Amino acid sequence: MRPEQLYTKNLRLIYSALRSLNEKGIPVYIISLIEELGSDNIVRVSGVHYITQLEGSVPTTANFHFYEKRVKESDQKRKAIQIAGKIIKNANEEDISKTRSVGINELMSIEEYQMGEDEGNI
Repeated sequence: MRPEQLYTKNLRLIYSALRSLNEKGIPVYIISLIEELGSDNIVRVSGVHYITQLEGSVPTTANFHFYEKRVKESDQKRKAIQIAGKIIKNANEEDISKTRSVGINELMSIEEYQMGEDEGNI
């Protein structure tokens, strides 16, 4: 899973910090997460209170792959909707052959993007 696949900027920042801690071999706790985010990003993610609330609402890692799949599917849906909007706009304004070709290629790239990822570790 990649940070850009998450829906909100708050979650992207937090997930990036979590990944960074993991890559550095630092245990993930509220304190280490807050330190990794830094004061500027703490404000951007709605504060320490939001992070502590998030900690209490996170499901167990036993179901990680289920939630990871849901995040990836939601990301695919958002991208498909965005591309569909572009196709509709371009179909009204540009050559339909080009619109169709570009649209198909962009839709196919969503699948390729998802398939190119490794499963990773928890």
